[in-house]
Amino acid sequence: IIFFSTKFRLTKGDQQLDHTYQLGQQGGQVAHHVTEVFSEITYYVYKVRVTSKELLTKYVRQQWVPEHYPSTMRRLYEWTPDECIPEYYTDPSIFKSIHDDLPDLEVPSWCGDVEDFLHQHRAALESSHVSRKLHHWIDLNFGYKLSGNAAIKAKNVCLELVDGHSLLSNGGVVQLFSAQHPQRLMPSLYLGRSPPKFSLASFTDTKNERIEDSSEVDGTTASSEHCNHEEDTESVRSLSLSRKISRSRTSLADFERVEHPAIVLPQDYNPLVALNQMEMLFNLFLKSSRMVPDNLIRPKDVQMAVKQAAHLRRVRDMQALGCLMLEMFCPSKYRNLGAQASLLQR
Repeated sequence: IIFFSTKFRLTKGDQQLDHTYQLGQQGGQVAHHVTEVFSEITYYVYKVRVTSKELLTKYVRQQWVPEHYPSTMRRLYEWTPDECIPEYYTDPSIFKSIHDDLPDLEVPSWCGDVEDFLHQHRAALESSHVSRKLHHWIDLNFGYKLSGNAAIKAKNVCLELVDGHSLLSNGGVVQLFSAQHPQRLMPSLYLGRSPPKFSLASFTDTKNERIEDSSEVDGTTASSEHCNHEEDTESVRSLSLSRKISRSRTSLADFERVEHPAIVLPQDYNPLVALNQMEMLFNLFLKSSRMVPDNLIRPKDVQMAVKQAAHLRRVRDMQALGCLMLEMFCPSKYRNLGAQASLLQR
């Protein structure tokens, strides 16, 4: 639920957001859930330990009281409904206070020091678990869930985007994308140049699971299916053994094939993931910027360049082979060139 809800919604709660939305409708104002996004107060509280007291008393509180500011990272995160700023992933100096009466910001107990916290905090942000769901966060903070029915459903209607800009400000929320952001394409075992290798054990285990499921549904056919499973497994083992003994076509031609061979695919395998990623990426560019980058609309040029490079490498190999043959059969013609001559000189 964290990736499908803003931090503002998680902190305030759905009841509070619904109440704010209803008050806007009843009071003749524009209905909204979020009045202000990342206020100046939040920004300076985040950076209280590296900000002068003059700015803090101007934007946060008129009276300087150190006890009014969060003393730990946990308390700071719970205090504000706004997102964490980048400095808490990269800058260790933001934890050290420049004020004598304000202590340094305490890090959680599960880390040793500030450097360890920054390392683990950023590692969590860049982890595969977050990367797989990061597009939901982008949709909420910069994408299509900032307007229309999607924003209402996500309780993410911001006043700055629906008030017709009646209140001008120097900062605020900006909607960058009007279409759903594609999921980040993570490194996959199935999208490489070489197909993944699966052992016979994984094939046998999958077949066993299917036999067990079918026996629960129909007990009368369980025994026959089990026999067929043993025959299929034995056939696969025989085929594997025959391939090890001989690679000739005649040895494999005599093998009696299974009448209905089963193709077992892993549960996490999706052959359309790359195609869906490309379609969503095109849709995002067309709806947001009305144009598609050149590297996405010129795949034929790239393929032609790859083929041309491969052709040039084959030509160079043939030239090297020809020179080698002439050196072997006509060595007297090449003695003056020496051993360090380039391919062009040869």
